[in-house]
Parts: sequence; structure tokens; C-alpha cells
Amino acid sequence: MLTKIINIEARWGRSVTEFLPAGDYKVEYIGIAQGGQYNAWNYRYNYYPYWSNQYQIDSSEFSFSTGRLSENWGNDTLALANAKNTTFVLKNAGNVTFWIYDTVYEDNTGGVSLRVTSIPTPATNITLSNNNIAENQAINTVIGDFTSTDPDPGDTFTYSLVSGAGDTDNSFFTISNNQLKSNSVFDYEAKTSYSIRVRTTDQDGQFYEKQLTVNVTNIIEPGTFSFSDNNYVVKEDGTVVKAITINRTNNFEGAVSVTVTPTDGTATSVNDYKNTPIVVNFAAGETSKTVTVPLINDTAYELEENLNLAITNVTGGAIIGTQNKATLTILNDDVAIPGVLAFSAPTYTLTENGSRITQVVVTRTGGSDTEVSGTITLNNGTATAEDYNNTPIKVTFAHGDSAPKIITIPIKEDSQFEAVETLNLSLTNPTNGVTIGTQNTAIVKIIDNDNFVFNNTDIQPTKLEKLTLPIPTALKQYEILSSELDKAKVKLDTTEEQLRLANDDYSFAKETFEGSLSKQKSLTDILQNLENKKTALTSSFTQSKTQNEQKQKDIKKSIDDAYTRWKAETNPGIKDGIQKEINGYLIQIQEQQNLLSIATTKYNQELAVVIFQIDDSNQELQGLTSNIIPKQVEDLEKKNQALVDIKTAWEGNKQAVTVADKALGDLLTDYAFLKTQDYSSKFLQDTVDSLKQKIGALQADLTALKDGNGSNSQIAALEKAILEKQKVVGEVQDYQKTVLAGELEFKQELETRKGTSADHEASVKVALGNNNIEGYVSLNSQLANQLKGLTTVWVDNLEDNHNLTIKVWNGSQATSQAFDSLTSYIDENLATPYGDYYLNEIQLDEALQIRESTVRRRDALADSIDFVTDALFLAKKQLQEYQDLAKLGQHYSDLTKYEKQYALLTSLRDSFTRFFGNYSALSGTYNNLANVDGQINSAKSRVAAYNPKTRPETGNLYFLSGWTRSYWAKDWAVSLGGNLVTVNDIQEQFWITDNFGTNFWIGLYDHHNHNGPWYWYSGEPYQYESWQWIPGEPNNAGGETFVVSLGRANGWNDIDWEDSRQGLVEINLKPLYDQRNGVIQTIKDANANAFDALKSLSDLLSNNQLASLLQGVNIGFVKSYLEKYNEIFTQSGGIIDEATLKRFQNEVFTPLSQAYSQLATGSSVEGLIGNNRPFLIRVSSSNLV
Repeated sequence: MLTKIINIEARWGRSVTEFLPAGDYKVEYIGIAQGGQYNAWNYRYNYYPYWSNQYQIDSSEFSFSTGRLSENWGNDTLALANAKNTTFVLKNAGNVTFWIYDTVYEDNTGGVSLRVTSIPTPATNITLSNNNIAENQAINTVIGDFTSTDPDPGDTFTYSLVSGAGDTDNSFFTISNNQLKSNSVFDYEAKTSYSIRVRTTDQDGQFYEKQLTVNVTNIIEPGTFSFSDNNYVVKEDGTVVKAITINRTNNFEGAVSVTVTPTDGTATSVNDYKNTPIVVNFAAGETSKTVTVPLINDTAYELEENLNLAITNVTGGAIIGTQNKATLTILNDDVAIPGVLAFSAPTYTLTENGSRITQVVVTRTGGSDTEVSGTITLNNGTATAEDYNNTPIKVTFAHGDSAPKIITIPIKEDSQFEAVETLNLSLTNPTNGVTIGTQNTAIVKIIDNDNFVFNNTDIQPTKLEKLTLPIPTALKQYEILSSELDKAKVKLDTTEEQLRLANDDYSFAKETFEGSLSKQKSLTDILQNLENKKTALTSSFTQSKTQNEQKQKDIKKSIDDAYTRWKAETNPGIKDGIQKEINGYLIQIQEQQNLLSIATTKYNQELAVVIFQIDDSNQELQGLTSNIIPKQVEDLEKKNQALVDIKTAWEGNKQAVTVADKALGDLLTDYAFLKTQDYSSKFLQDTVDSLKQKIGALQADLTALKDGNGSNSQIAALEKAILEKQKVVGEVQDYQKTVLAGELEFKQELETRKGTSADHEASVKVALGNNNIEGYVSLNSQLANQLKGLTTVWVDNLEDNHNLTIKVWNGSQATSQAFDSLTSYIDENLATPYGDYYLNEIQLDEALQIRESTVRRRDALADSIDFVTDALFLAKKQLQEYQDLAKLGQHYSDLTKYEKQYALLTSLRDSFTRFFGNYSALSGTYNNLANVDGQINSAKSRVAAYNPKTRPETGNLYFLSGWTRSYWAKDWAVSLGGNLVTVNDIQEQFWITDNFGTNFWIGLYDHHNHNGPWYWYSGEPYQYESWQWIPGEPNNAGGETFVVSLGRANGWNDIDWEDSRQGLVEINLKPLYDQRNGVIQTIKDANANAFDALKSLSDLLSNNQLASLLQGVNIGFVKSYLEKYNEIFTQSGGIIDEATLKRFQNEVFTPLSQAYSQLATGSSVEGLIGNNRPFLIRVSSSNLV
């Protein structure tokens, strides 16, 4: 129900106009107490008794007045009490004006307040938006929306199922808000239509009832598709053991397809099968189909493998059942080559605690098919069951595994000292076709790791000292072992660095490979997404196309029906109406065809983009898979093998260091004096005494054993130890005698030297040449400084300096020879056989320092001589080259001159080229401007007869058509190159209203979709929704679908397209004006560039060298053209129009072009460049080689 309060001010003849929908209305006179602004109005300055309650109501359909001006009341309360109410009927929606009549308004006061209320009436019809429901839909499925037709605008409605005629099937449905929903699952085969009775009630309690029919539509029920089992079996050659079967259950209607997608399990699509999805087609009524997965049959033996199967897609509304996944097992049909098992060596060595000195290894060679095993049995050698666990050891190799297996032998460790023992290994019991090789047995040596320990109750052997090597042999052995240890450490250091580098190489290769795998997965995912997108695009387009074509068929059917009626109709008026109906259908077909064309173009564009992306990704993935990754795998395997090899070498070197260090340590344990290199008789005597003490202790232990009935083995061991110690004592005592004799001889010689010390000192002084050593050292220093200075002298006196150098060198050689003789004398006459000098310490230190210093200086001198010799050679060579270059000096001078001339000529040519390039750009751009202006003028001339108005902000043209229907107005606008107006913002709406008033068609429509979505005929987006509609609009009353403008703001209304209105036509010139502005800016930029190029050309031609090169040719002409250019530009006021451009061309560019071609007499600049360049090349090539 619509209610409005109308307040009419009496002064100045104020009126109130309201736009009201069609309907019945009551008008109540109200006062201030009832919510109005006035009780009554006075037409004589509030004088008594001139109060009135008179008012008038006018519209295009009626006009009437209530009360009379002559009915005067003493005050506003009396006037209010006697006021009259009224009613009126508005057949059509329109403006209603409420006003007060008076001949003189200036003296009025007060006013009239009215309450206008629509009189409620019940709805006149109920419509259900859809009355069909497909069978088998779930309960609460929405069938359609109820709408009510009611004369009262703005009414709201509630809907309910009620008893009465046609209520037979009410119980099968429910109503929620305005939606009809199912309350049962319908079966088309059981019943095809249902009758219900529906009531619509407005907010005033007015109601209307109607019987409606709901139809059940049949749907094809193709059934449910599942695998018959969860596992199937096939041989690699394709022989079926258990066939892949898909069953169809529940229903069997219609032809459908099922897609089976195979994916990797233990089988891979690269090696074992093709993973292309398999489409299985079922005809109507078919209940079962078998499927074949294409396998890759190779000759390599493989274990049983499997792949995964899934039903991933069905068509035609079919259902995927719960058994939608299965596996396919592939049985191998190739002959296995299991290989040969054998020990890697005939003998291995372990310590008693299980540490490996050499590893027990079983190898598999000659094949690696299937999982195989062998059994190692352990049997006594010299070792017994007390020394090891004899449980058989099973050695297993997986399918494809040929890596050697390291076997752990279960040794039992004890604290009993024992000799080396052995046990026997046998490799037996081969499985799965593997054979045992010739090396099927091996011996394991067990090295004891226990010590001999003595105690009070049981005498145990101790660790025997093995000092059995003679002293000289021990020294030699010490040197050998030390050298081996040093070499082993060097090798270890080298392989450690190699191992680090190899590990870095492998890590980098691994990271690169893993990055490629990640990228491969990413590309695979991208391709899958693109394929999905492609499928979705095609599906969506196909569906839209089908719907569009169906709409066209429906419209064509309507045309056929209308044409049949038109032919049969004899009444001209009705026949004309049918013809218009046909015209409307033709327009709808055109619209549908246009929509389909747009959709097709968009689909083709989007599909082309997706296909391009798929091809691009496929190409990248193919390159990655077939080229990059295989190479990376090969590189990774090589680097891995290199790492393994180097690591093996490093472990071997590490083991070698350990062995060498242990050997040296063992030797030094027995020969401690080798560490100190103390071979004096006192140390040797201490060694003898220590050994004798040990012998005494051993003899005491031996006596105790014999007295205590010790075992024979213990007694024999002690006796052996005593004999070995006694042998060592004898060796040391023999060497001690030699040492004592040497020490005695040295002491005697020393005493003799001491007795004749004065003679000795004198002989030393003579031998040293009365301290000439110091002189030699000083001379050597001087000679070195002289040689150093000679290397820095310039080559002017080269030969003299060379002679002086030779002289200094000869002197140095003489002094060196003298010193060598002196040192030889010292070595031969002043040294003992042990290498010690019989000089006192101070003299000896001095002599050694002098000798070392002299050797260093002699080496430095030799280096200096080599340096001076090289310097002499280089100096001579440089001098010769300088002399050669001096001869070419003039040529270089000429060369420089010609190169400068060439550079000037080249710059001149480039400047001309730049100038004419900018001129060409300017000319071309002006042509673009003329083309744009031509298009603008053509558009204006087409509509000049309609006196269009131009909107300054955009340059667009606007004018009104004749009175016509909306479609025809739109077609007429399009024929003139425009469209019905598109309103983009509120500023444009204000401008349109200010210039063209109201009540005309604009280019907005909703495709008969009942209040949206809304579209502009121009195709521009519909964006402005907050300000344009009249309140309560759009309302789709009577199927209104097209829009007229009725106000400056909030002035749009949707009306029937058959109403006759003028249409506001808009010719959109804004893109052309934007293009023109861009062309003008380009002209300005090109003009500025041409001017800069001309100025650069003028500056270049003022170069004196270029003027002389051009041999008197007049080059001032460029400057004159530059001045002419400035003159034209100034006269144009900076506006480059057609006239200005022609002046540039006729007065500057054309004559300048002719002058350029005749710049040099008989030759152009290009000719000058061409004539000079070969000469320059000849000069440079003939003199620089």
C-alpha cells in the first residue's frame, strides 16, 4: 500500500507534483496533529474569517476541486474540522499535481496537508516461473518462483497451498517464501503431472487463489558404471589372464561413454604401458564391456608389476559406482638371468674383536634378474666353535641388485692370548636359478688382540719385545717406514682435496637434476590444468551455442506461426500488428546471431591462447624429458661414480696412513733410542742394563713356572723370550764397543787439538786469508748493487753498459770460485769424519753465515745477470721497432688526416640522413592527421541535417530522432554510425537533460529478462546504478524492457518497447579525437627533431676542415635554409597545419635535398666518402704490416 504526505504551501501559489502508479487512491485532509505541516490556509494575512480548506487535484486524466474559496472559517481549527476527503482513480501511471487556487497569492499564509493512500485491491493473477521438474530429483528441489500481478504497486505477497478446486496433489509440494519445492521424489513413468491450488496474500490481507499444474519431465537414466573386480591380470605380451571388465547396473537407457585412466603403480608409463585415457562406448541396453590397456612388450626380465585403473569420466548423466578403482597386474614373460654368486677373494683377515682388516664380500655377476640368495656355512679350520658362531649366513640379492654384499662374520672375542687361527667358508644353496661360481670357498684368518699378563696365581705370557733387528738394520728400517708414512700422508691429503671437489661436483649436479625434476612436475601440472581449461572452454561454448541455436529455432517457429496467422488474417489493422510482431521476431533472431558470433570469436581467441600455451609447455617439457634430464642423469651417474672411486681411493690412503703409522710406532716402541737419535755409549749401556733386568725377571718367572709345574707351552714361551732378549743384549753390546772406540779416538784427537790451539788458530787465519772473507762479502754486495743499477739504465749507452756488466760478472765468478776453494778447504781439513768442525763455536757460526750469505748472493747475482741479458734483448728490439716506426711517422700523420676527413664526411652524411628521416616522419604523421580529420568530418557530415549538439568534454555529437519505437530508433541510430545514447556518468546525464529535456529513448535494455541484467546497445559496461532510476523503478510492469530518461537525476524509467518516443542518438567521436590529439603531439615531436637535425647540420658545415675538404663548394646554403625554417615556424605561431607543412616542403626541404645531392662538384658526400676510404685502407695496410 502506497502512502504519501502532501504539504501545499498557500503563499506564492506553491504546488506539489507526485508521480503515482495506476490505481485507486483516497485523499485525507489532515492537520498538524495528524503529521501534516498545516491545518488550513488564510487568504487575507491571517485575518478573521478568511480561513480556507480548499485544494485542487489535477492530472492528465482528471481535474477537480474540493471546497470553495467563499467558504470562510473563523480559524484554522474550524477549517480543518470541516475539510473534505476525496478519492480518485488513476488509469495510467503519471504525474498528479496537488495545489491551492487563489487569484492573489502574496497575502496567503498557512497551507494544506493531505495524506494520499492507495486503496488496496487483491492480486489478479499468480504466475509460476517454471512448472516442470525432472524425475528423480531430491526432496526440497526448487521448481519455480511465484509472482503476483496486482494493481497496487509496491505490494508484498506471501504464498500458501490451500484447499479447494485443483488441490489434489498439494501434499507432494511445499512453499518456502515465494519458491515452490518438491516434497517427494517423482517418477515420470508413474505419473507425469500434478495439480495444486495456491493462494497469494498481500500485506493488507487481500488474497487471490489459482489452480496450477506441475509437470514431471522424463530423463534418460543411463545407469551406474563400475569395475567388476578390484584386480585384473595380463601377461606382458598382452595375453589376458583376467580381463578388465566394466559393468553397467541399475538402468541401461541411452548411449554413453566411460573413460578409464591408467596411472603408474610399480609399472611406469615410460617403460611398461601407454597411459593414454581409454574411452569405452556403451550403446543403449549394453550392460558390460571389456577394456584393453596397451602394454610395452620388451625382452628384459622384470618382476611382477602393477598399474592403477580409475573410471574418471562418464557422459550422458551416468553415475560412477563405488568400485571405480582397480589394479592391473602385468606378469613377466621373459627369461630371467639371475647371475652367479661367488666370494670376491680366497682369503680374508679379521681381528678377534670383529674389526675387518679385509672385508668378506660376496659378488653377483653375469645377471641380476629376480631375487636370489645363497647360504654361507662356517666350518672349523684351526679355529673351533669357541672362536666363532657357526650359524649359516643367508646372503640375499634383490631383483636388479648386483652390488657386492659385505658379510659380517660372527667372531667370539675372549681375553686369552692366541696364535693366528683360521675358519673355512663355503657358499651353497643357490635359489631362483642363480649359480655358485668357482670361488665358492674362502678362508678367514683371525688375528688375536689380547696381551700377555702375569699375576700371582697364573703366569701368563706378556707381550714380547721384538728387538731382533741389528742396530744398522733398525736405522734403515726407521728411515724406510718414516718415508712411507710421509708418502701415505701426502696421498691422503691429495685425495681429501679431490674428494671435496668431487663431492661439490656431485652435489651441484644433484641439485641441478632435482631442479629439472621439479620443473618437469610443474610443467606436467600446468599441462593438465591447460587441458582441463581447454575442455571447460569447449564444453561451455558448446552448451551456449546449443542454447542460442535452440532460441533461434524457437523464434523461427514463432515467425512461422505468426506468418500463418498473417496469411489467414483479413483485417488490415490486425494484419499490420502481426507484421510488426514478425519484425520484432526478426530483430530477436539478429540479436541471437550477433551474440553467437561474439561468443564464437571469444571462444576461438581463448582456445587459440590455450592451445598455444599447451604447445609451448609441451615443447619445453619434451626438451626437458628427452634431452636435458637424460644428460643430467648421465652426468650425475658419472660424477657419482667419480665420487665413489675417489672415496675408495681416499679410504685406501687413509688405511695406508694408519698401517704406516702403526708400523712406525711398533718399531719405535722397541727401539726408543731412534726417537732421540742418541747413539752414545752411555745410552747403549742403559739399554743393556734395562734388557738384563727384564731377562732377570723372565728367568725368575721361568724358575717359578718350573717349580710350580707350569705348562710346557708357558715354559717354552718364556725360554724363547729370554733367548731373544739375550740376543738383543749381544747385538747392542757389539755396537757399544764400536761407539766406545770412536768416542775414545775423538777424545784423543780433541786433546791433541787443544794442546796445539795456538797453531790451530793461526792455520785457520791463514786458511781464511787473513779475514778476506769479509772483503769478499763486501765485494759481492757491491757487485750485486752494480748489476741491479745496470738493469734500470736507458738504452742510449747500451753497449758500454753491457761490457761493464760482463766485467762485473767475471769478477763475481772469480770471487765465487775463490770462496768455493775456501769452503772446500774447510770441509777437507777442519772437519771430522762425523761432520763436526774443530773450530770454536763463534768461528764456526761466522763461517756458516758467510757461506749461506754468499750462496744467496751468488744466486741473486745469477738472477740479475739473466734479467740484464733479457733487458738488453728487449731494449734492442724496442729500439729497432722505434726506428721502424719513425720511418712510418709521416704515414701515420697522413693516416690521421684522412681518418679525420673521413669522420667529418661520415658525420655530414649521417646528419643529412637524420634530417630527412625526421622530415619523412613529419610528412607521414601529417597524412595520419588528415586521415583522422577526414573520418571526423565524414561523421559530422552524415548527421549535419539533424543539427547535432557537441559535448565539449568528449567531442561526441547528440541529436533526437523522430517519434518511434525503441528498436526502430536504435536501428536508425546505427545506420548513421552511432547508437542510442550511453550515459557513462552523472555529469553526462545532467548535460543531456539540460540540452535535450526529458522523455526520450536511451540505449539501455534488459533482453526481456525482467529487470536485468541491463545492457547498453553500444556494448559499453553498465556501471552507474546509484542515481539514475526513478524511485520504485525499474519494476518491469507489463514486461517493460526499454528505458527512457525523464529527469536530470533519478529520472530513468523502464517502459514497453512499443511506446512511441524520440530517441537520443549519440555519435561517439571521442576515440577519433583522442587519436587526433596523439597525432598532433607526434607532429610536434617530429617537427622539433627535424629542427634539431637541421641545426646540427648547419653547425657541422661551419667546420673549417670540412669547408677545405669540399674545395670551395658553397656550404652556407644550409644556414640560409635554417633561417628560412625559423621564419616559417615563427609566422605559423607554432601551429603545424597543412599550409605550414607545404611551406616547409617547398621552401626548405625540397631545395635543401637538391643542394645536398650537388654538395661537391660532380660528386655527393657519399662519393667523397667512397673516394677517400679505399685510399685510407691502402695506406694503413701497406705500412702497418
